[in-house]
Amino acid sequence: MFVDLTRPERDDFLSQTTGCLIPGYTGHCPTLKFRIGKRYGANTQEIMKDLSDRGVLKRHVADQYRQADPLQAMLTNGQFSVIEHAKGQTRDLKIDSSNRCRRYILGYTGYIPGMHFRYGTSFRRAADASVDD
Repeated sequence: MFVDLTRPERDDFLSQTTGCLIPGYTGHCPTLKFRIGKRYGANTQEIMKDLSDRGVLKRHVADQYRQADPLQAMLTNGQFSVIEHAKGQTRDLKIDSSNRCRRYILGYTGYIPGMHFRYGTSFRRAADASVDD
């Protein structure tokens, strides 16, 4: 049996801003395991409070951000230095036929019926390997 709400009752219910619950919502948050029965915001607030009580959030200090940055070696006086290209480094790889890869079928995982425990290779390579065995 469903009892319809009147317009003032509906407006009063939907105008709640704090502590409101969604009818039928059980408090399940897919990414928060073992935290059931509270709203997502209440769970998040509780997690942040737990982290700050443990001191986890205090470990990350803003001035220590990226101190061991690998790009620091490339910077000189706060500016990027020019990287010299070696000869042939900028050649067009589309033209060079030796660098072309073989065509693959998208979505094919390499499964071949009848060849158990042989995945990720082409049929020819799997057949050659089975003959060698």
